[in-house]
Amino acid sequence: MKKGHAHLVILAEDLAQGSKEALERLCRSHGVQWMYYGDRGHLGHVIGRDERAVLAVTSREFAGAIRRLIQPEE
Repeated sequence: MKKGHAHLVILAEDLAQGSKEALERLCRSHGVQWMYYGDRGHLGHVIGRDERAVLAVTSREFAGAIRRLIQPEE
């Protein structure tokens, strides 16, 4: 985020409250949109890795596609 590469941050829903607040502040301060999706195990699974608490999406197009899939417009 600090280098301006992240276009979307996906946070695990089972993060500790303090971590959620800190990461939301960080996203807000860098103008990066964030969303919650699944737990750590699920986030790791969708990228073929072990548990992950935070994912940063660096492709603008991929970030847009993920937003549309996770939060489709009504």
